[in-house]
Amino acid sequence: MRHDRIKPIERGERTDFHACPIDRSAGFSTGRPYADSMSDATAIADRSEVPAGGSHRFTAEDAFGNETEVILVPCEEDPGVRAWVNNCTHEDQRFDTGRGAAIRDGEIICPRHGSMFDACSGECDNGEASGTALPGVEIAVEDDTVLLTDEHYDYLHDGGVNDGDDGPGSTSHVSF
Repeated sequence: MRHDRIKPIERGERTDFHACPIDRSAGFSTGRPYADSMSDATAIADRSEVPAGGSHRFTAEDAFGNETEVILVPCEEDPGVRAWVNNCTHEDQRFDTGRGAAIRDGEIICPRHGSMFDACSGECDNGEASGTALPGVEIAVEDDTVLLTDEHYDYLHDGGVNDGDDGPGSTSHVSF
């Protein structure tokens, strides 16, 4: 296998880095995943697409064929990004409905009841969801590219499952 010839990895492309060299001659910068790296990972986004005070949302499919929304959020711990299922543990409420999740002081804020989840650990210690933790999705960051490495999910597309939902209904008690 020649490592001096690389091909770009497109968003959503699933690859086994050990068996699939990347072609540097294709005009791609070297700031991308390359051979001898993570195996069987899917490129989701560049780290720059995860805003400091918000989230990057994508849809993945679980082993049962269910579409699940996942959000990438900034975290002060390495690798600088975490991935969580895009739902509050208290009620069926999405954090990011298409405008980015509300994040303040390193915490993801539920728009329905105001419970706050640590962006790095997923744990909640206040509000209706106190004592719970968000379901995590395994990712890795290599050369500023966020890779989906969780064997329980397959990347489907950017954005949500149903982008027609505008967020919390009339029961929302939180305003920003």
